[in-house]
Amino acid sequence: MGLNLDELAVLRGHAEGKRPSQIGKELDLTPPELKLIEQDIRLKLRANSPMHMITRAFEMGILRVMCLVLCFSIVSDLDDQALRLRTRTRNEYSRTVRSGRNEATC
Repeated sequence: MGLNLDELAVLRGHAEGKRPSQIGKELDLTPPELKLIEQDIRLKLRANSPMHMITRAFEMGILRVMCLVLCFSIVSDLDDQALRLRTRTRNEYSRTVRSGRNEATC
């Protein structure tokens, strides 16, 4: 049931928020090799996705508390609002609201 060194390194890479291509490059793995290792991790941890692998590893005590913080940071990076292109800066929006230009007219 234990993870070998390659599996732990891949799991740690995911927990650190690295992209699969970065993990593969750092560990000198081809994409098919990386996928096989990820598949082995999923089977051993009974996980469905990289995020689920991290969660299961944390629950099982394989990863430390820091990984949970990284999981939340990954999720916040994927937030649609964070990816949305802002058309106005915070100051421009404040000035517009204060000047009353955004008020609805009847």
